[in-house]
Amino acid sequence: MPLRVVVAGLTNGLGLAIASALLDTPDTEVIILTRRSPSSTPSIDNLISRGAVIRVVDYTSVPELTAALEGVHTVISTVFVWYDAQPGLNLIEAAKRAHVQRFAPSDFAFSSAGNASIDLYNPKRQFRAILEESGLEYTFFKNGLFMDYLAYGSPKGYKGPLKLIHPLVVDVAAGKARIPGTGRGDGDVYEDGGCGEIVRDVESVTGRKIEVEYLSRERLGEMIEEARNGEPFELFINQLMGVFADGLARVEPRLNGLLKDVEVMSSVREFVVEYWSEDES
Repeated sequence: MPLRVVVAGLTNGLGLAIASALLDTPDTEVIILTRRSPSSTPSIDNLISRGAVIRVVDYTSVPELTAALEGVHTVISTVFVWYDAQPGLNLIEAAKRAHVQRFAPSDFAFSSAGNASIDLYNPKRQFRAILEESGLEYTFFKNGLFMDYLAYGSPKGYKGPLKLIHPLVVDVAAGKARIPGTGRGDGDVYEDGGCGEIVRDVESVTGRKIEVEYLSRERLGEMIEEARNGEPFELFINQLMGVFADGLARVEPRLNGLLKDVEVMSSVREFVVEYWSEDES
Protein backbone atom coordinates (compact mmCIF):
# COMPACT_ATOMS: atom_id res chain seq x y z
CA MET A 1 0.00 0.00 0.00
CA PRO A 2 1.50 3.39 -0.97
CA LEU A 3 2.42 5.96 1.65
CA ARG A 4 -0.19 8.72 1.51
CA VAL A 5 1.34 12.18 1.92
CA VAL A 6 -0.46 15.52 1.97
CA VAL A 7 1.26 18.71 0.86
CA ALA A 8 -0.67 21.73 2.10
CA GLY A 9 -0.29 24.91 0.08
CA LEU A 10 0.66 25.77 -3.49
CA THR A 11 0.70 29.55 -3.70
CA ASN A 12 4.26 30.24 -2.51
CA GLY A 13 5.77 27.75 -4.93
CA LEU A 14 7.54 25.72 -2.26
CA GLY A 15 4.63 23.29 -2.07
CA LEU A 16 4.91 22.70 -5.82
CA ALA A 17 8.57 21.77 -5.49
CA ILE A 18 7.92 19.40 -2.58
CA ALA A 19 4.95 17.74 -4.31
CA SER A 20 6.97 17.27 -7.49
CA ALA A 21 9.81 15.57 -5.59
CA LEU A 22 7.36 13.31 -3.76
CA LEU A 23 5.80 12.22 -7.05
CA ASP A 24 9.22 10.91 -8.04
CA THR A 25 9.33 8.80 -4.87
CA PRO A 26 8.23 5.17 -5.32
CA ASP A 27 5.16 3.92 -3.46
CA THR A 28 4.00 7.42 -2.52
CA GLU A 29 0.53 8.85 -3.07
CA VAL A 30 0.49 12.65 -3.14
CA ILE A 31 -2.51 14.77 -2.16
CA ILE A 32 -2.32 18.56 -2.42
CA LEU A 33 -4.52 20.81 -0.29
CA THR A 34 -5.34 24.27 -1.59
CA ARG A 35 -7.73 27.05 -0.59
CA ARG A 36 -9.21 27.40 -4.07
CA SER A 37 -9.30 25.48 -7.30
CA PRO A 38 -5.95 26.15 -8.93
CA SER A 39 -5.81 27.68 -12.39
CA SER A 40 -4.64 25.48 -15.21
CA THR A 41 -0.90 26.09 -15.43
CA PRO A 42 1.90 23.91 -16.80
CA SER A 43 3.21 23.24 -13.27
CA ILE A 44 -0.18 22.28 -11.80
CA ASP A 45 -1.19 20.27 -14.86
CA ASN A 46 2.12 18.43 -14.69
CA LEU A 47 1.51 17.40 -11.07
CA ILE A 48 -2.00 16.18 -11.88
CA SER A 49 -0.80 14.24 -14.93
CA ARG A 50 1.76 12.51 -12.73
CA GLY A 51 -0.89 11.37 -10.28
CA ALA A 52 -1.29 14.15 -7.72
CA VAL A 53 -4.78 14.61 -6.28
CA ILE A 54 -5.96 18.20 -5.67
CA ARG A 55 -8.35 18.81 -2.77
CA VAL A 56 -9.87 22.24 -2.20
CA VAL A 57 -10.32 22.91 1.52
CA ASP A 58 -11.44 25.65 3.89
CA TYR A 59 -8.63 26.21 6.41
CA THR A 60 -11.09 27.78 8.86
CA SER A 61 -12.96 24.46 9.16
CA VAL A 62 -11.27 21.80 11.29
CA PRO A 63 -13.94 19.18 10.42
CA GLU A 64 -13.40 19.77 6.69
CA LEU A 65 -9.65 19.53 7.09
CA THR A 66 -10.03 16.37 9.18
CA ALA A 67 -12.05 14.71 6.43
CA ALA A 68 -9.40 15.67 3.88
CA LEU A 69 -6.70 14.04 6.02
CA GLU A 70 -8.41 10.69 6.63
CA GLY A 71 -6.03 7.84 5.82
CA VAL A 72 -3.04 10.19 5.47
CA HIS A 73 0.30 9.16 6.98
CA THR A 74 2.28 12.42 6.68
CA VAL A 75 1.39 16.10 6.31
CA ILE A 76 3.92 18.62 4.98
CA SER A 77 2.64 22.17 5.32
CA THR A 78 3.81 25.21 3.39
CA VAL A 79 0.76 27.21 4.49
CA PHE A 80 2.05 30.36 6.15
CA VAL A 81 0.19 33.59 6.84
CA TRP A 82 2.38 35.86 8.96
CA TYR A 83 -0.52 37.76 10.51
CA ASP A 84 -2.71 34.71 11.21
CA ALA A 85 -1.48 31.41 12.65
CA GLN A 86 -4.96 29.90 12.73
CA PRO A 87 -4.86 28.08 9.36
CA GLY A 88 -1.69 26.26 10.40
CA LEU A 89 -3.03 25.53 13.88
CA ASN A 90 -6.29 24.18 12.41
CA LEU A 91 -4.27 21.90 10.16
CA ILE A 92 -2.39 20.50 13.16
CA GLU A 93 -5.64 19.93 15.06
CA ALA A 94 -7.17 18.19 12.03
CA ALA A 95 -4.08 15.98 11.72
CA LYS A 96 -4.53 14.88 15.33
CA ARG A 97 -8.21 14.08 14.81
CA ALA A 98 -7.49 12.16 11.59
CA HIS A 99 -4.73 10.15 13.32
CA VAL A 100 -2.02 11.39 10.99
CA GLN A 101 1.33 10.00 12.12
CA ARG A 102 3.83 12.66 11.03
CA PHE A 103 3.64 16.42 10.54
CA ALA A 104 6.10 18.97 9.16
CA PRO A 105 4.89 22.55 9.76
CA SER A 106 5.60 25.54 7.57
CA ASP A 107 8.97 26.29 9.12
CA PHE A 108 11.58 26.34 6.32
CA ALA A 109 13.65 29.11 7.85
CA PHE A 110 16.55 29.52 10.27
CA SER A 111 17.47 28.03 13.62
CA SER A 112 14.91 28.33 16.41
CA ALA A 113 17.02 31.13 17.91
CA GLY A 114 17.11 32.90 14.55
CA ASN A 115 13.36 32.59 14.06
CA ALA A 116 12.81 34.00 17.55
CA SER A 117 14.38 37.27 16.39
CA ILE A 118 11.81 37.82 13.62
CA ASP A 119 8.34 39.11 14.52
CA LEU A 120 6.83 37.83 11.27
CA TYR A 121 7.75 34.30 12.35
CA ASN A 122 5.52 34.36 15.44
CA PRO A 123 3.24 31.71 13.85
CA LYS A 124 6.23 29.39 13.36
CA ARG A 125 6.91 29.53 17.08
CA GLN A 126 3.24 28.78 17.81
CA PHE A 127 3.34 25.76 15.49
CA ARG A 128 6.38 24.41 17.31
CA ALA A 129 4.84 24.80 20.75
CA ILE A 130 1.58 23.11 19.70
CA LEU A 131 3.33 20.26 17.90
CA GLU A 132 5.57 19.50 20.85
CA GLU A 133 2.44 18.80 22.90
CA SER A 134 0.39 17.18 20.11
CA GLY A 135 1.54 13.58 20.27
CA LEU A 136 2.33 13.72 16.53
CA GLU A 137 5.75 12.90 15.15
CA TYR A 138 7.15 16.14 13.76
CA THR A 139 10.05 17.59 11.80
CA PHE A 140 11.12 21.24 11.52
CA PHE A 141 13.01 21.82 8.29
CA LYS A 142 15.77 24.42 8.73
CA ASN A 143 17.08 25.43 5.33
CA GLY A 144 18.33 28.95 5.96
CA LEU A 145 17.98 31.50 3.17
CA PHE A 146 17.02 30.03 -0.20
CA MET A 147 19.71 30.68 -2.82
CA ASP A 148 16.85 31.30 -5.26
CA TYR A 149 16.63 34.95 -4.19
CA LEU A 150 19.98 35.56 -5.90
CA ALA A 151 18.17 34.91 -9.19
CA TYR A 152 15.91 37.93 -8.70
CA GLY A 153 16.17 40.15 -11.77
CA SER A 154 18.26 37.71 -13.80
CA PRO A 155 17.96 38.34 -17.57
CA LYS A 156 17.92 34.58 -18.04
CA GLY A 157 14.67 34.29 -16.11
CA TYR A 158 14.13 32.33 -12.93
CA LYS A 159 13.46 28.61 -13.54
CA GLY A 160 12.53 27.57 -10.02
CA PRO A 161 9.22 27.27 -8.17
CA LEU A 162 9.42 30.13 -5.66
CA LYS A 163 7.79 33.52 -6.07
CA LEU A 164 10.66 36.00 -5.98
CA ILE A 165 9.02 39.31 -5.11
CA HIS A 166 12.06 41.03 -3.63
CA PRO A 167 15.84 40.54 -3.53
CA LEU A 168 17.28 39.59 -0.16
CA VAL A 169 20.70 40.69 1.14
CA VAL A 170 22.37 40.87 -2.30
CA ASP A 171 20.56 42.51 -5.23
CA VAL A 172 22.66 41.25 -8.13
CA ALA A 173 20.66 43.08 -10.81
CA ALA A 174 21.08 46.43 -9.05
CA GLY A 175 24.68 45.72 -8.11
CA LYS A 176 24.02 46.43 -4.44
CA ALA A 177 24.20 44.57 -1.14
CA ARG A 178 23.46 45.30 2.50
CA ILE A 179 25.45 43.15 4.89
CA PRO A 180 26.11 43.22 8.63
CA GLY A 181 29.54 44.43 9.69
CA THR A 182 31.80 47.47 9.40
CA GLY A 183 33.93 46.35 6.47
CA ARG A 184 37.07 47.79 8.11
CA GLY A 185 38.82 44.45 8.45
CA ASP A 186 40.07 45.40 11.92
CA GLY A 187 38.39 42.65 13.89
CA ASP A 188 35.21 44.67 14.25
CA VAL A 189 33.43 42.66 11.56
CA TYR A 190 31.13 40.22 13.27
CA GLU A 191 29.55 37.12 11.79
CA ASP A 192 27.90 38.08 8.47
CA GLY A 193 26.29 34.69 7.78
CA GLY A 194 28.38 34.27 4.65
CA CYS A 195 27.13 37.46 2.99
CA GLY A 196 30.65 38.68 2.26
CA GLU A 197 31.50 35.44 0.48
CA ILE A 198 28.34 35.73 -1.62
CA VAL A 199 29.33 39.24 -2.67
CA ARG A 200 32.76 38.03 -3.72
CA ASP A 201 31.24 35.18 -5.74
CA VAL A 202 28.85 37.58 -7.50
CA GLU A 203 31.66 39.99 -8.34
CA SER A 204 33.83 37.17 -9.65
CA VAL A 205 31.10 35.72 -11.87
CA THR A 206 29.67 38.99 -13.22
CA GLY A 207 32.88 41.00 -13.40
CA ARG A 208 31.01 43.88 -11.76
CA LYS A 209 31.74 45.59 -8.47
CA ILE A 210 28.94 45.28 -5.93
CA GLU A 211 28.20 48.43 -3.94
CA VAL A 212 28.10 47.25 -0.34
CA GLU A 213 26.40 49.04 2.52
CA TYR A 214 27.80 47.78 5.82
CA LEU A 215 25.40 47.85 8.74
CA SER A 216 26.77 47.85 12.28
CA ARG A 217 24.81 45.94 14.91
CA GLU A 218 23.98 49.25 16.56
CA ARG A 219 22.63 50.64 13.31
CA LEU A 220 20.64 47.48 12.66
CA GLY A 221 19.07 47.80 16.10
CA GLU A 222 18.04 51.37 15.27
CA MET A 223 16.60 50.31 11.91
CA ILE A 224 14.57 47.55 13.54
CA GLU A 225 13.05 49.96 16.06
CA GLU A 226 12.36 52.57 13.37
CA ALA A 227 10.50 49.98 11.29
CA ARG A 228 8.24 48.72 14.08
CA ASN A 229 5.51 51.24 13.24
CA GLY A 230 5.97 50.97 9.50
CA GLU A 231 5.59 48.30 6.85
CA PRO A 232 5.84 44.73 8.25
CA PHE A 233 8.03 43.67 5.32
CA GLU A 234 10.58 46.39 6.09
CA LEU A 235 10.70 45.22 9.70
CA PHE A 236 11.14 41.65 8.46
CA ILE A 237 14.10 42.60 6.24
CA ASN A 238 15.80 44.53 9.05
CA GLN A 239 15.29 41.71 11.55
CA LEU A 240 16.55 39.26 8.94
CA MET A 241 19.76 41.27 8.75
CA GLY A 242 19.93 41.10 12.53
CA VAL A 243 19.80 37.30 12.33
CA PHE A 244 22.82 37.38 10.01
CA ALA A 245 24.59 39.82 12.31
CA ASP A 246 24.07 37.59 15.32
CA GLY A 247 25.41 34.52 13.50
CA LEU A 248 22.06 32.73 13.58
CA ALA A 249 21.52 32.39 9.82
CA ARG A 250 23.69 29.34 9.22
CA VAL A 251 22.19 25.87 9.41
CA GLU A 252 24.00 22.56 9.28
CA PRO A 253 23.43 20.69 5.97
CA ARG A 254 22.43 17.46 7.68
CA LEU A 255 20.00 16.34 4.97
CA ASN A 256 22.70 16.80 2.34
CA GLY A 257 24.69 14.14 4.14
CA LEU A 258 21.78 11.81 4.80
CA LEU A 259 20.25 11.85 1.32
CA LYS A 260 23.22 10.73 -0.73
CA ASP A 261 21.12 10.08 -3.84
CA VAL A 262 19.92 13.70 -4.03
CA GLU A 263 22.14 15.87 -6.21
CA VAL A 264 22.65 19.31 -4.70
CA MET A 265 24.55 22.36 -5.86
CA SER A 266 28.06 22.36 -4.48
CA SER A 267 28.15 26.09 -3.71
CA VAL A 268 26.40 29.44 -3.95
CA ARG A 269 28.87 30.28 -6.71
CA GLU A 270 27.48 27.46 -8.86
CA PHE A 271 24.00 28.99 -8.54
CA VAL A 272 25.30 32.48 -9.37
CA VAL A 273 27.03 31.11 -12.47
CA GLU A 274 23.77 29.54 -13.65
CA TYR A 275 21.84 32.80 -13.50
CA TRP A 276 24.41 35.55 -13.94
CA SER A 277 27.24 34.20 -16.08
CA GLU A 278 27.31 35.70 -19.57
CA ASP A 279 28.10 32.25 -20.94
CA GLU A 280 24.83 31.10 -22.56
CA SER A 281 25.99 27.50 -23.16
